[in-house]
Amino acid sequence: MGDAAPGPVDQDQVQPWQPEALQPLCDQLLAAVEEGRLSAFLARCHEAGLSQRLIKEIEADARFPRAAKVLLSRSLPRLAAKYLNKAGLSSEWEDEVAVISGVIILVQHDRRLSTRLQELIAAHRAAQAAAENG
Repeated sequence: MGDAAPGPVDQDQVQPWQPEALQPLCDQLLAAVEEGRLSAFLARCHEAGLSQRLIKEIEADARFPRAAKVLLSRSLPRLAAKYLNKAGLSSEWEDEVAVISGVIILVQHDRRLSTRLQELIAAHRAAQAAAENG
């Protein structure tokens, strides 16, 4: 009936992506990557038992250099628009692209948090067993 699968995309119907429209999404993705990287470094620092002073220094050093962030922030939207346009993906799918990107970030965060929680549980159990065996 009316549920037939859509046919091939007509290139005349594709709405091109504009880098300006992708800027907020790219900035958010860049920030998420930096925070994920920072979180992983800090988890390793805590796991190693480093002092708070040293952890704060590492945290400051682990942030992306400003020049790299500026270059990526300027270039990522243009690059994304270029390849989305070459792929023939219309910009009318902007919300879907944003949702998929957000879900990927959430899944990565969940995996990282789950791994850290497993490590904390194992360390806690080991400490309990050591205390019991005393």
